[in-house]
Amino acid sequence: MNIKLLRSSWPQRLLRAFSGLAFYRLIIGIFVFEAAWIALSSHYPMAFDEDFHFGLINIYAHHLNPFLSSQPESANTYGAMFRDPSYLYHYLMSFPYRLISLFTADQTIQILWLRALNIALFTSGIAIFRRVMLNAGVSKALSNSINAVFILIPAFPLLAGQINYDNLIFPLAAIAMLLTLQLNHRLKQSKAVSVSRLTGLVVVCLTASLVKYAFLPIMITLFAYIIVRYIQVFRSIKAIVVVILADWSKLAILIKLLIVASLLVAVVFFSQRYFVNIAVYHTPIPDCAKVLNVEACSDYGPWIRDYSLNATKTTVSANPVTYINQWLYGMWLRLFYALDGPTGQFNTKGPLVVPAWTAIVVAVLGGLLFIRYFRQIVRRRGGTVIALLLSVVMFYVLVLWLDEFRAYLRTGQPVAINGRYLLPIIIPAMILLGFAFSEWLRSRLEYKLILASVVILGMMWGGGALTFILRSDNSWYWNNYYVRITNQAVQKYIGPLVPSGTNQQLYLR
Repeated sequence: MNIKLLRSSWPQRLLRAFSGLAFYRLIIGIFVFEAAWIALSSHYPMAFDEDFHFGLINIYAHHLNPFLSSQPESANTYGAMFRDPSYLYHYLMSFPYRLISLFTADQTIQILWLRALNIALFTSGIAIFRRVMLNAGVSKALSNSINAVFILIPAFPLLAGQINYDNLIFPLAAIAMLLTLQLNHRLKQSKAVSVSRLTGLVVVCLTASLVKYAFLPIMITLFAYIIVRYIQVFRSIKAIVVVILADWSKLAILIKLLIVASLLVAVVFFSQRYFVNIAVYHTPIPDCAKVLNVEACSDYGPWIRDYSLNATKTTVSANPVTYINQWLYGMWLRLFYALDGPTGQFNTKGPLVVPAWTAIVVAVLGGLLFIRYFRQIVRRRGGTVIALLLSVVMFYVLVLWLDEFRAYLRTGQPVAINGRYLLPIIIPAMILLGFAFSEWLRSRLEYKLILASVVILGMMWGGGALTFILRSDNSWYWNNYYVRITNQAVQKYIGPLVPSGTNQQLYLR
């Protein structure tokens, strides 16, 4: 009788709902709906450099060979693209674009199809990160809760619904994390090495760094982590080589050929950009003016902005504490605000109150709890798993902050601060926060479920695509009657139910 009562109690029923596959599928469905709504509503180009990415896709569509030997004509708008390491997304997306162009010359239709592909890419990242969480020892209930919160961060459906290379970086980061966890599990369980997974990790990391050079800190962290773990387990380089050769000998000939071929291709592509850049320009990511010249680079928006700011800057405070305050505010704001694209002069409107403050409370309280319960979290969740998640998050954030602080000192303005840059490490960070809350409320299932419900409700109350819908106006949409009246209807009927759910202008740099 007692057991039946326990099984039928509301915490157990709610736990089963949070843990269920149906809830996960609902999360995926909601996210696809959000991103598709934005893709079908927002005119081209959208705010996150969509015209830049589509323009590069268009250029690569006229080149079968990705190894451009010189700057293409009329390409100065995109910087020194033939030496830019962040090019693989544009090259790969040029192939579906070529196919779409065979059937229609209508740019609007082309954009919508490419946006649909980007939604699919981003959504695959959510699915792969779910496997990352389960491999990291996260319960199904917590992993679903994390994904539910994640899809309601306004910047992410906005990003997924447009053409942008971050939509490919996201699943690649998830695959790299998953392979690293699997390699670690194999070490812990049988003190063995998987050559196929190890090769997969190298290939994925080299590929991701060619999609966006900002992946390099994650690649360095994952490689360093695996090397340290191998040394911890096998004690010497000789022992590591012996184990690798032993696993290699067990593989079929076809698998060996695939491993060698994939590794060779990845290394060649990586070398053609990074190693050649180092040899010629003495840096892996050369400044546009080093590759071209000031006149040519003046057509490239980000470069001429920084160049002009640097030429006119006055005294700049080098106090990192002051900059940290600006940086944290900017990162938070640009995860939760709504904005139009360049044709609307980046018309920007502020976050909605409830989701924005829900995120602040969860992040601050979770961070404090993580520090408070760090030893218990390591003991219960496994030191190697926590070390991986924490090192990836901390090193990536540190490099990102240093790069943007350097840009601040160079220009005198807090430029290029955007919360979407945190995309590859948001879910690893949320896992750590989830562990902290779980440890705080250990053995208090009811409180855990109530907390998860309150946080998800807080994020839903104006978060996700609702931020864009409630803050947008007709100038943000496609020139389509049905798009406008649909968004206006949501604003009319849902806006009054959301705190500050009316359009309020917020001017930013």
